[in-house]
Amino acid sequence: MLLSSTLDSFRQGLPISELPRTFQDLIVLARAFGVRYMWIDALCIIQDSTEDWEHEGAAMWKVYANSLCTIAATASISPEDGLFRKRDPVPFTRQIKAPSGHPCRDNHDYHVFDPGFAERCISSGPLQSRGWAFQERIMSPRVLHFSDSQMLWECRKETQCEAAPFYTTLLSQKSTKGSIQHQGMRNRLEVTADHDAESSASLSSSTPARNHVGKEYDVFLDGWKSVVAIYSNCSLTYDEDKLPALAGLAKAFLRDKPARTYLAGMWRENLEGQLGWKVNTPGNRLSTPYRAPSWFWASVTSAIEPSLYYKLEKLGHCFYTIPRIESVSCVTKGPQYFGRVLRAHLEVSGYLVFPIVHSIDGEKEPQTCQLRIEHTFMSACLCWDTVDVRASVGFTITCLPLGIEYDTRIITCIILEQVGGNSPIKYQRVGLLKVTFGHDRSDQLWRFGIEKGIKENRSVAKYNKEFSVIHIV
Repeated sequence: MLLSSTLDSFRQGLPISELPRTFQDLIVLARAFGVRYMWIDALCIIQDSTEDWEHEGAAMWKVYANSLCTIAATASISPEDGLFRKRDPVPFTRQIKAPSGHPCRDNHDYHVFDPGFAERCISSGPLQSRGWAFQERIMSPRVLHFSDSQMLWECRKETQCEAAPFYTTLLSQKSTKGSIQHQGMRNRLEVTADHDAESSASLSSSTPARNHVGKEYDVFLDGWKSVVAIYSNCSLTYDEDKLPALAGLAKAFLRDKPARTYLAGMWRENLEGQLGWKVNTPGNRLSTPYRAPSWFWASVTSAIEPSLYYKLEKLGHCFYTIPRIESVSCVTKGPQYFGRVLRAHLEVSGYLVFPIVHSIDGEKEPQTCQLRIEHTFMSACLCWDTVDVRASVGFTITCLPLGIEYDTRIITCIILEQVGGNSPIKYQRVGLLKVTFGHDRSDQLWRFGIEKGIKENRSVAKYNKEFSVIHIV
């Protein structure tokens, strides 16, 4: 009944004066631009219909990708805050004269400004901390931001702001702090299927070249890794929206590589190399509603550091021994693999190791400790996924080795705990274990099922234990 009455009132028309202030300001702006049609999520999607939300939410990326311009209420906390602000008219650039005797021309005027100011105006606004706004900013060809102090313009060519409208080049180069540039993301999604992964630009313009990796290096997955790193810092009103709010970007990625298989925030290709993500600051375990299996990064509420390990000998200076994926299933509500996850499980061929915590060095995160396996001692770092899991002296860790890197002498494992019954035994992930092995300490590697060898003057690894199938939920 509520749904029917809502639709009827919308069909009859609503007085503009009854709309939230932000919507009223948007109408003023659209009229000034001569634009007749607008998309406002709260008005165009039936808010009390789960079915309509799931259908329209999955297609929202197309709305933004094909828009004339996206208007971002960057400084607003709620729809009642509006777009327009009273502002200090003092310019954000300063004009100075070179002192007498300076190598610059005497008495010549110079403009001084902070090239990172424009991005701070955008990224510090409440809007940019929201998960749904993340894909909107990336997918839109043009965005006009209304911040506390000024309007800012972003498009695939340049970034401009009121404070420094003539400094386009510098603003575009310094458009975003952190490990990824939104300008670069929008350009990356313009790459067509005619470009292969080797020739297309990386999604993150700050990602260093990996020429030593050769064909084993995957620009596609590395770009997605950068997306996840930024997106996991964003918040959502409803926890269950975490994966649907990212689905639009995944579909945009697939335009470039349609043969890839999306798995609700991860990719089937080289899934083994994506399992070693690390939580930056552990939060509470998400109990309800169910959002994702424990081996998905989306199962935690905290920001994460994604992983992307590569296999075998093409890396040259390092070598990863990675378990083999036997089977993976993911059941979602709505579009296949793009909606909310209902259930999922993973079967991995690998081997389990059971080190005992011999000593702990302090209580801060992550926990540093000494591990003991029989008579062998090793230094390690315990990176828990949530705050409700801790280790104490004598604690036995169940871990699955993911890989080994000889450069840093680190063995990476995921920490598991048994759940459910015994037929078959099922595990869930609870953390990440980083074990440091000594130089030429083959006995330490041996304890983790790894035997060091040499092939073509390179360090390689062999397995010295038989694999078994491990079920992770």
